[in-house]
Amino acid sequence: MHGMGRFVRWRAVLLVAGLLPVMAGAQIYRWTDEQGKLHFSEQPPPGGVAQQVDVKPQVMQQDSATQASEQRAARIFEVRQQEEDQARTRNLAQSQQQEKECHDWRGTLAAIATGGRYFKKDDNGERSYYSEQQLEAARQGLTSKIAERCK
Repeated sequence: MHGMGRFVRWRAVLLVAGLLPVMAGAQIYRWTDEQGKLHFSEQPPPGGVAQQVDVKPQVMQQDSATQASEQRAARIFEVRQQEEDQARTRNLAQSQQQEKECHDWRGTLAAIATGGRYFKKDDNGERSYYSEQQLEAARQGLTSKIAERCK
């Protein structure tokens, strides 16, 4: 949101800067009509007498409070950009971790589907083989995890 406001502000500054030479070269005329009303125009009155007015462009200088405010806004913008970059990096790492987990779960599910005997080692390093019920529970658990968390 702040980036867009800054963009618009810079566009306005560039537009004014681009128009300064044109505005400086513009002819402005001043005259008073029959009713005594004062007029200013880029065109002299038809058949009337007009005085040419010199127009000098004004250069706006910012006070210190405005400069400090703009510096704070720029710093806030930079910090937000850094936070967004960090969030993107975190999201990418989480996405890659999730893809790896899904890949591993699918591999384990495919290995269980091929058959064979599966075991885990207990605290003593002894093999403890899975029963058919345990394998079926593992299949269902992996299938559920894949359905919930994987694309």
